[in-house]
Amino acid sequence: MYYLPIQDAYVHGSTALHAGMTTAEAKRRRGAVISGLYALADRRRPTSKA
Repeated sequence: MYYLPIQDAYVHGSTALHAGMTTAEAKRRRGAVISGLYALADRRRPTSKA
């Protein structure tokens, strides 16, 4: 089951896949490139719709 999402991503032309943060060291040993994740906050105020 682990490799099915990787195969599907490859078939559809993806170059990156987030496989979760658990067991990052084991993934790195199998050749995964570990990188930090980024989150951006949307600080726009919601507009009221009347």
